[in-house]
Amino acid sequence: DLKGMVDERKEFMVQMGAIKEEEYVEPEKLKRTIKEMRTQRSQDEYGVIYRLSFSKIGPLTFISHLDMQKVIARVFKRAQIEVLHSEGYNIRPLISFGPALTLGVSSLSEFMDVRVPHEWDDVEATLAKLQEHSETGIIFTKCELISKKTPSIQHAASHFKYFFPVADDADVNVEEALNKLLAQKNIEIENFNRKKRRYIKKDIRPMIGEVRVTSLELDEKLSSIINEVSPCKTKRGVEVTTILDQGSGIKPFDLMNTLRDFEIPVEKPIKTHTVIAHIDKK
Repeated sequence: DLKGMVDERKEFMVQMGAIKEEEYVEPEKLKRTIKEMRTQRSQDEYGVIYRLSFSKIGPLTFISHLDMQKVIARVFKRAQIEVLHSEGYNIRPLISFGPALTLGVSSLSEFMDVRVPHEWDDVEATLAKLQEHSETGIIFTKCELISKKTPSIQHAASHFKYFFPVADDADVNVEEALNKLLAQKNIEIENFNRKKRRYIKKDIRPMIGEVRVTSLELDEKLSSIINEVSPCKTKRGVEVTTILDQGSGIKPFDLMNTLRDFEIPVEKPIKTHTVIAHIDKK
């Protein structure tokens, strides 16, 4: 009888003077706002934020956007670099990424924000230490100290650039085909919407910026890692700049299929640039 045990223990506690019988007084304010709790926990006051740029290439591109946080958190842990964590029931490292990268697509330009207790004495040495304990396919390239007022990567990202390798044996005038594509006022694609459970048409022409024939120069290490999941040894290809709207844009495989519809035999894309707003240093 648990209730009987509680009542008995309570009686003994009163006899010992360990607790006092007091009438319940209702508090003036029962609930606090989230902002008040954050102020109490000082989440908006402690630590500094670094914005790191990195490449995510090769087989690691099949790691999902959500699982990347676990991978990066393990890298920081192995490198013995302290990262601040959230408070509450579901504790997590304070690491945030930009718009989700499509699964299976290699990227040379990804960003993440990480909150740490204090400024790093030597940023380059810290980057080297992270790289030493990193996974194959994650290559850290740059680090900037930013202020808490700097817009998030999700909102600051304005353009993506993708490189689509053209098949080596392609017998087609790529420039002429691209001119036909750019001359179109509307380019509709059809995707299945899970929520509405039906196919929805979408015009992607307003989200397509500059399109040009170019080449991609990669060192041997990068090309060998990327080539495990997508061919990139060819130097000839099509670069497409896509315009983002609050982190949302054209899916790279929709672009690939669109180029193929205009008889341009392109392979799996490689994301080469993420254009974000100017980083305000602290």
